[in-house]
Amino acid sequence: MGRILTMLAATAVTMILIVGGGLYGLSSGKTAKIREDSATAVANAAALTLSQQISLLNRTLNKMAQDPEVVVAVTTANPVLLSNEAARLEKYFPDALKIRLLLPGVNDLDENSTPRMGFADLDMVRETFANEQPPGIQGYEGTDRHLALTARVMQNDRVVGVLLASLNYDFFSKSLQAAAVKNGVIELRQGDLVLGRSGQRNNDGNDPYIQTRVVGTSWDIYHYYAVGSDLADLSLNTTLIIVPALLMLLAVFFTYRRLSDFLAQDLETVLNVSKDMMILKSPSSYPVNFKEVTAIITAMMRFKRALDQANTEASVRNKGELDLSFDQVTHYEFNNPNVEEHQFSNLTATSPAEILAEARALLDNGQTDAPDNRPMDMLPATTPAYGSTGIYRPCDIGGIVGETFSVEDVHNIGRAFGTAAKKQGCKVVAMGRDGRLSSPALADALAQGILSTGLNVLNIGKVPTPMLYFVAQHTECRTGIMITGSHNPPDYNGLKLILNGDMLMGDKIQQLQQCIADQDYTIADAGRVENNDGYTHEYIGTIADDIHIARPMLVVLDCGNGVGGELGPHLLQALGCEVVELFCEVDGSFPNHSPDPSKADNLAELIASVKHYKADLGIAFDGDGDRLGVVDSNGYIISPDRLMMLFAKEVLGNRPGAEIIYDVKCTRHLAEQITKYGGRPTMWKTGSAFMRAKIKETGAALAGEMSGHIFFNERWFGFADALYAAARLIEIMSKDVRS
Repeated sequence: MGRILTMLAATAVTMILIVGGGLYGLSSGKTAKIREDSATAVANAAALTLSQQISLLNRTLNKMAQDPEVVVAVTTANPVLLSNEAARLEKYFPDALKIRLLLPGVNDLDENSTPRMGFADLDMVRETFANEQPPGIQGYEGTDRHLALTARVMQNDRVVGVLLASLNYDFFSKSLQAAAVKNGVIELRQGDLVLGRSGQRNNDGNDPYIQTRVVGTSWDIYHYYAVGSDLADLSLNTTLIIVPALLMLLAVFFTYRRLSDFLAQDLETVLNVSKDMMILKSPSSYPVNFKEVTAIITAMMRFKRALDQANTEASVRNKGELDLSFDQVTHYEFNNPNVEEHQFSNLTATSPAEILAEARALLDNGQTDAPDNRPMDMLPATTPAYGSTGIYRPCDIGGIVGETFSVEDVHNIGRAFGTAAKKQGCKVVAMGRDGRLSSPALADALAQGILSTGLNVLNIGKVPTPMLYFVAQHTECRTGIMITGSHNPPDYNGLKLILNGDMLMGDKIQQLQQCIADQDYTIADAGRVENNDGYTHEYIGTIADDIHIARPMLVVLDCGNGVGGELGPHLLQALGCEVVELFCEVDGSFPNHSPDPSKADNLAELIASVKHYKADLGIAFDGDGDRLGVVDSNGYIISPDRLMMLFAKEVLGNRPGAEIIYDVKCTRHLAEQITKYGGRPTMWKTGSAFMRAKIKETGAALAGEMSGHIFFNERWFGFADALYAAARLIEIMSKDVRS
């Protein structure tokens, strides 16, 4: 595909030069030499277009000849198999009148099919066994005349057969007619045989002409051009302006129309997507060969899901307060009466770089009650660590695998979660896992537990947690489970659970525990597992459609051997960044450092790399990609509450007056900045599930925690996503040339 685009670009440059030459000739008197050069250019362009078309046909035929099924048919020499295989190939060659598979020593002519095989075809096949042959027009006039192409069928560097394709060659005339030649004529000839013609010659028949060979064939282009008055010259030069555009369009049309069988497979995939959409089938994996087709499929799937969820979302908005007996959470309001009295007036910067730099200076000067140089891991925890109160925690479930958290635990949780999901009308549960060594076994146990309740499992494989949130957001039930130990050491693992768009927390998690204790499971015919790792392109494509950077950025990316290492570099490159990868190989043992970007020790290599490469920015993800760590171009760590100041200004510029939520660990001056920028600050308790529930309750545009969780509900979906937050940060910083 890249070579084709390069070829088209080169053709466009050639056409522009032709137009320039024509205009120059018009202004300088339009000499005979200019007319001759113009005619030569038209002939060369027509020859180039035809040569490209023939080259594409030859490549397609050669790919068919390499098909293993073709080789088997030829080597077995079974006439029925040969005939069937030839018939199959005809379906993938739009212009094929007849395809024949011929063996060494062939002497018989096939006169029972149209077009009939003549002696010229037979000679061409025999010569092909020795050397590749150029295409040729064969057969008598009428239905037997055809364009013949051959390709050798190889086995272990030995020619075992020949593929003979008889094609319709009407496109010759169409290509020449597209040139729209006036006061002249352009012809394609094979010897004395005229294969196509466009235009009309003068009656005297003495017009000069240009002869050009069509590369890769035995054909010539003859361009007869008129030597006439100024009016005729003007018409010719006008044609020279139109011809390049037409030839350019023609080249694009025929190049894409005659892509090889890989493109045919991709088009068939697009049709399968359309069929699945019409019959309301759940999205499945749609592998393609070309990323251009991936963009189409991604757009179709997003459009379909948007339509499917429109009525549901409208219903939720109109319903107001729902019955949240299963969803009820105790809310703690935090009021800061001093916000209005103490304005953060010293922070006067307007550019992204200045905001971060001055915020750091203020923090270093002790103007905050939460200095950002204090190690984040020393801050008081709002939720207990794994193992301190059992595996059932306020926001998630987890523990030390093999000690406090077992495969049996996960299987039972799957049964309990499936029971709760089925009661709420869910039919499918999305499931993802991180790169920890224990995650595959836990995923199997979880899936078996869910399946036992009669629900289906959509297994999206090894992905960052935000991608599981993304898939759950765009599937029918908006329900999913992520197997991840997040930022914890390698021997930890756990579960993050989403039911009908809500993260389970508090009483909901306790209800799962009670269901397990009572063995009160739903039992039904086992559901099925659909393995689909095709959502990566849709996730990256959605972010790339939303984010637009103003200039290229050099970014060092430290994924800490977490699961974000497979997707993160591709995302940043898709945005147009140059990426220096640091520990992006997924390794659940985390051999280089702990996957927790909130600890300064874990950012040492990132800081050194940013300074070494003189990068614009350093980005770090935790083990499952929902926490963000940032280092500026000078190697200084940017704390999450300082990031929130920057994000708040950006978001409030788009959503004036919006509510912005932050956790109790952030500096109190963050509230002052939110107020200064025209927003409504709300302090809330720490915990990803708590934050997400508060966003849903209030409709806040942005939320953030000192842990590095950033929740964008403006232009995004309101869940913690370090990859999207990094993309938004890069977008903001790219607008400031001083950063």
